Amino acid sequence: MKKELIELVKFASEYAGSYCETKRDNAGRLYLTERYSCCVFIREPSRNFPYSESKHSTTVTHHCRMLGIGHLEPAVRTIIKRKKRGESLSSEEIEAAIKKHKKKNDPEILADVNFKYLADEDLKVMLKGVSDFLPANGILNTEYMHPQLTEIYNRLGSGKKTSKKQLTRLIQLDPKIAKQIIPVSRIQRSFKNESDKQLIESLI
Repeated sequence: MKKELIELVKFASEYAGSYCETKRDNAGRLYLTERYSCCVFIREPSRNFPYSESKHSTTVTHHCRMLGIGHLEPAVRTIIKRKKRGESLSSEEIEAAIKKHKKKNDPEILADVNFKYLADEDLKVMLKGVSDFLPANGILNTEYMHPQLTEIYNRLGSGKKTSKKQLTRLIQLDPKIAKQIIPVSRIQRSFKNESDKQLIESLI
């Protein structure tokens, strides 16, 4: 298991409960500067409830999504409980908790997860979750898609959170689904070299 992943789980268990960065408007409402799929159903800040997003940012769920390890939230919660009991966990014990406590494969949970922290089977579930919303004509209608799955689609299209390396991995995992959900414009921007020719041919 990657040391980086163990450190992220440890970090999440230590800093869950702290507030994330927000911006205050003229009415005193606090808005998160960065939002994740867990924020979709949070009450929008109002004059009566100006801190709704700010309070949500302290949750274990939000911290895990922010760090790209939403699928490991159960492991983080388990570690927090053990620390509250006075236990001091080694890296080996944290790794064991990660392996034991993990959310079931769910495309909605995987929306914010950094692709490099996902096993191939988890990525396949995520891809399938998006492709299930494809109608017969092959055109994705995000209006009726779950907000979290829409976020996955937007990531693949914009490339802001998805590197060429990760796109390549997605294509190699399932060229058929990748062809359906990765916009042509994104493919054209990312794969221009002669060495990419074979990969592109798998999408034709």
